[in-house]
Amino acid sequence: MSMNNIVRHPALWISAAALVGVLAFQAGRANPTLSLTSRNSPVITKPAGLLNESGSMPSASPSLRQFDTQFADLVDRIGPSVVHIRTTTTQGGRERDLGQGSGVIIRPDGWIVTNDHVVNGSSSVTVILQNGREYKGRVIESDDDRNDIAVIKIEANDLPAAKFADSSQVRPGEYAIAVGAPFGLENTVTIGHISAVGRMNAAGSETGEVRTYASMIQTDAPINPGNSGGPLLNIDGDIVGINTSIYSGQSMFGGGGQSAGIGFSIPSNQVEFIADLLINNKQLKRGYLNIAMATLKPYELEEKGLAGGIRIEGVQPGGTSEKVGLKKDDIITKIGSYSIKDDQDLLNAMLRYAPGETVDVQYVRGGKTQNVSVKIDAELIEQQGNYHRRKLQVPETDPQNPLQIPDLGDLFNRRNNPEDDSANAPQSERKIGAPARLGVQFQDLDESARETYQIPAGMSGVVVVSVEPKSVAALLGLRTGDVITQLGNK
Repeated sequence: MSMNNIVRHPALWISAAALVGVLAFQAGRANPTLSLTSRNSPVITKPAGLLNESGSMPSASPSLRQFDTQFADLVDRIGPSVVHIRTTTTQGGRERDLGQGSGVIIRPDGWIVTNDHVVNGSSSVTVILQNGREYKGRVIESDDDRNDIAVIKIEANDLPAAKFADSSQVRPGEYAIAVGAPFGLENTVTIGHISAVGRMNAAGSETGEVRTYASMIQTDAPINPGNSGGPLLNIDGDIVGINTSIYSGQSMFGGGGQSAGIGFSIPSNQVEFIADLLINNKQLKRGYLNIAMATLKPYELEEKGLAGGIRIEGVQPGGTSEKVGLKKDDIITKIGSYSIKDDQDLLNAMLRYAPGETVDVQYVRGGKTQNVSVKIDAELIEQQGNYHRRKLQVPETDPQNPLQIPDLGDLFNRRNNPEDDSANAPQSERKIGAPARLGVQFQDLDESARETYQIPAGMSGVVVVSVEPKSVAALLGLRTGDVITQLGNK
């Protein structure tokens, strides 16, 4: 088209101008920071509200920068108190890696607290400080199915010890900082919040040992395998909990599947209590009242005018509680000199008084407070009567894989990873994402479960609600409705 044609057809000019205007308008609507200086040269301009007087983007506010600095300073201060733990075991005359975890120094003279499941079954423990120095550690395990706490002693002095906070003052919404060695990545720091307190949780290890935890702290600070035994800290850098397990949508065994962003920590008050017992007594020795119990809900406490207490759900025949006349629905409020607010208080009282010792038990029946002297049982009385009980034995061979099975952990791995050689390798060399699994789901023995499976009130444990076909659980003979009351000597 010639210039003459353009002049003779002004409608083309009008159309072109309209087209440019529409394009500019649409571009402005889609992105208000885009302007056109010509048909071919777009320029990005910064929103005026975000610019400072010099026309540049402003730096962080002083308060935000101070907040950031305080977090970093806190990590610098607490970091030297957190240790990396490596464990080994001896099998067939040779040493093999067993696993790894974290711990935290709680006394300057070399006492370290960690999870019992981190060091359980180990023949040798190595503690690595933040500065890289390594020490062989002497372990005192709790050997208790209600407390996943152990202490380690290393021969060192003047160590930077962390302080315990009062976990009874911890509130959901507060900041939480986890420090540890997830997957062996030493000195890893993650930040989140306290999500909830007073959580009940059950978790297990690759050896099949299941531990029941009472009144745990829930957090969304990311924790992973290897964080176990490391501290959960508040913004003062004090220990509010020891990281122990995670919730997984694939498994109940705290870390057996993919993390769902929900972690659990043992509260610092409980950690300090157990650590002191282990350091001073070199062991935990638990007594028993031989009752099934439940913590009263807030509305029940309000209705009964009580500050706390546990309700007896059942009394084991032949146990000390039956002998002194305690009954179902009695509410225990005090044992010896210790007030009982929840089930954790009662469990702790059974560690304070030695088996065979006689103590006063205060309880409420029919609205009246009464007292009785009770001789603490030395062991848990097993339920007798018509309820079917059986003891499962681990087979020495797998019918579908005729290999000698030296322990339950190897059985787990072979059943769940039959074509994965890493299942038979040391734990530190196994592939991530191929965890040991039992293939069974459990449920607490609440009233609904007792009614569904016709389980007596005096029976305690967890009930099997499903068993995966061809799983380890199926191989062992577990069936829906079975009650697990003991694993090994736990």
